[in-house]
Amino acid sequence: MLLGKMKHLFQKGLIYGKIFLKDSLFNNSIYLISSTIATAFLGFIFWIVAARYYSAEEVGFGSTIVSLMMFLSYLTLLGFNISIIRYLPKANRKSDLINTTFTLIFIAGLAVTTVALLTIELWSPKLLFLRENIHYSIAFVIFTTVWALTIQMTSVFVAQRSSRFVLIKESVFGTVRIPIMIALAASGSLGIFLGWGIGALIGFLLGLTILIKYLPDYSPYITIKRNILQDSFNFSFWNYIATIFNAMPGTLLPVIITNILYAEMAAYFYMAWMIANILYAVPIQVSQSLFAEGANTPEMMRQNLKKATIFIYIIIIPAILFIFILGDFLLSLFGRQYAENGFLVLQLLSVAAIPYAMNLIFFSIERIRGRAKNVTFCYAVLALTTVLISGVLMKSIGLSGVGLAWIVGNAIVLLIISVISRKEITKIIQNHSKSGGSS
Repeated sequence: MLLGKMKHLFQKGLIYGKIFLKDSLFNNSIYLISSTIATAFLGFIFWIVAARYYSAEEVGFGSTIVSLMMFLSYLTLLGFNISIIRYLPKANRKSDLINTTFTLIFIAGLAVTTVALLTIELWSPKLLFLRENIHYSIAFVIFTTVWALTIQMTSVFVAQRSSRFVLIKESVFGTVRIPIMIALAASGSLGIFLGWGIGALIGFLLGLTILIKYLPDYSPYITIKRNILQDSFNFSFWNYIATIFNAMPGTLLPVIITNILYAEMAAYFYMAWMIANILYAVPIQVSQSLFAEGANTPEMMRQNLKKATIFIYIIIIPAILFIFILGDFLLSLFGRQYAENGFLVLQLLSVAAIPYAMNLIFFSIERIRGRAKNVTFCYAVLALTTVLISGVLMKSIGLSGVGLAWIVGNAIVLLIISVISRKEITKIIQNHSKSGGSS
């Protein structure tokens, strides 16, 4: 009888497993999470090798340059990385939409990075060496633009619910940058950036090849379709602002740390932040997949929301415990000084994953509903409170102040979300009561 029950449970498990694997929300979420984990794992190897070939100061400057490149690339995206997830699934001429966004991002990338280099002594004088060598300046402009295009290509694959291609593209990028970085070790901190940039270029070209083969009738060409811009401008604009604020904590904090403290501390923080981002990958990618599902099947939003929430917390709660127990060991792989200076901030960053996940779920719901202004406002609060509090606390308690600031910022946003949600629920109840009374 016991064997019969076990057999029944096993067969039931297989049925649910098949349903799970066929569910597009879970399927794409798994591919996106796997992509992030693969990238993070290869990133671990990249920075461990960097710590062996480069000094802590060089790693600090290298990670700061990479972080700056990421922030500037988000400035050049113009919000298209979000809007394309919403509009591409139902677009009649997908090639025009994709190529219009690629063209505008490329133009914006060249402009934004050039202006950044020309004014760099005003906002980060310690990085002035980027402008002193024309070859480094050109590389910085090109690779920052390429990184923005790579992000946009990821959004295209997500919109098409083909996240398996993201895994392939990111795995290649994460692998090839390591030997390139080693070969350029004599260049100092710029060798780290050049390894990253060349790897991104190779990953983008691979992604473009996949896109040409995967999407019927697609071919890359330069174009700007004004009607496409008119349809998505308002949505893209607010999500563009939201994307900038979303990128600020992770990309600008290393720059701020380098200027307020020193480059070595930026290296210690960057490694802790990188590990924490493995944890953040779960809510980030599941919420992104939730957004894509909402754009394709809005009538399933309630069911998908429940599944996404359960899925996120089943994974991140054990992951937080794992970081508290073994985070010190993980940081020590880069060097003992990384563990000594970064373990506490890593613990604080991991705790912040709990409110951060709830915030991201809310952001996806608001984007599905077309309420980009709410998302922008919340991201602005999160970014500005984190950066400002970090700047104050760093001077007195060091890197742990950054971790505390990140927790406080997410908690404030969660409080704002609860107020917004409560008002919305109250409004629904009132409308329901009025309709009931009138009938």
